[in-house]
Amino acid sequence: MATNNFKPFSIGAGANVISQADYEALASLVTGFQSGKASSAQINKALRQGTVMASILAQYISDLSGADVLDNGIPATILTNFKTAVQSAAKAAAIPVMTGVVGQARNLSMSVTAASATAMVTADEIIVGTALGGSQYRIGNFSKTINLATTGAGGMDTGTVPATGFVAIYAIYNPTTGASALLAVNATSAVAPEVYGGANMPSGYSSSALISVWGISSSKFIPGFQTGRSIKTQQITILTTSSPVTTPTVLSITPGAPLNSRKISIALNVTQTNSGTACGLVLQADTSGIGAQGQLSSTSSGTSSSGMIMELPVIVSGQVYYLMNNSNPGNFSAKTVGYEI
Repeated sequence: MATNNFKPFSIGAGANVISQADYEALASLVTGFQSGKASSAQINKALRQGTVMASILAQYISDLSGADVLDNGIPATILTNFKTAVQSAAKAAAIPVMTGVVGQARNLSMSVTAASATAMVTADEIIVGTALGGSQYRIGNFSKTINLATTGAGGMDTGTVPATGFVAIYAIYNPTTGASALLAVNATSAVAPEVYGGANMPSGYSSSALISVWGISSSKFIPGFQTGRSIKTQQITILTTSSPVTTPTVLSITPGAPLNSRKISIALNVTQTNSGTACGLVLQADTSGIGAQGQLSSTSSGTSSSGMIMELPVIVSGQVYYLMNNSNPGNFSAKTVGYEI
C-alpha cells in the first residue's frame, strides 16, 4: 500500500480544540492571529482544519495514483501524482453518456479472409451500456481480438464454440478499470440481445453491446467482411429445387444468416429446362408480398439461365418466403451473400 505522510492533527477524543461555533466566531478567523499569546485550543483547531483536509487529499492521491505522498519538500511530485489520481478517477467514473444508442459505432470493421478461430474487431468508437435505457459508456480507439478456443474476456462466454452455426460478438467494458474486450456467445438457435444477457460475464465487466453475429463452420469463423452492422459472406445455399410451388412457402435463411438478421442479401438463379417455357423465382418478406423480387428465365430455343442479387427485409426472424411465377419446370436456387443485424 502506498504511503501517505500527511497526517491530521488534534483528531483524538477530547482533543484540546475550541468548539466549531467558537471557531466560526473567532475574530482571528478573518485577521489571523495577531501579536500576543494565542490560545493553544485555538491554534490546535486551526491546525486540525488544515491538516485533516490535507490528509484526506493526500490519501485520495495515494489511493488513486498508487504512489507514495511524501512530506519531503518536493511538491512537483505530489502535483504529478494528483493529476494521475484525477485522470484515474475520471476514467473509473466513466461518466454515463446521455445520448447515443447501445451498439452504435463509428467505422467498426471485422475481416476474416480464411476460416479461423481468431478475428479482430476495430472501431473508432463504440457505445456500450449496462442495459437498454441504462448507463452508457463510450469506448474510443477500440481494437480487440476474439479467440473462439478460449473462454472469458477475449473468448467464448462459456463452454465451447458450436461446430456449425453462429456466435454473437459483444464489446464488453469494465467501468472501474477502463478495460474493454470482446466476448462471444453461441447465437445459433436464439436471437442475441443488444446487451449481453447471459450469466457468464467476466468479473468486473458490467457494460456491453452487440456488435456482430458471425457464421461458424468447423468451429471457426467463416470468411467474411463487416462494416458497421453489415456483414458480407461467400455464397451459402438456402434453396435449391426443381419442384416449383406457386403459393408463398417458408424458406429458412439460417444456413447463411443468423436469427438476428434484419435484412439479407440473396443471389437468385433460375434455369429454364424446357425450351420455350418460361419459369421464374420470387422471394418476399411475408405471405402478402412485402419486398417481393424475382428473376425470370426464358428463351424460345434451347435452355437459359439468369440470376440477380437482391436485398430483402426480414420480418419474421430466420425466415422469408419463396414461390415460382408458374408451375413450369426449372432449376431454382437462392444463396445468401450477406446480412445486416
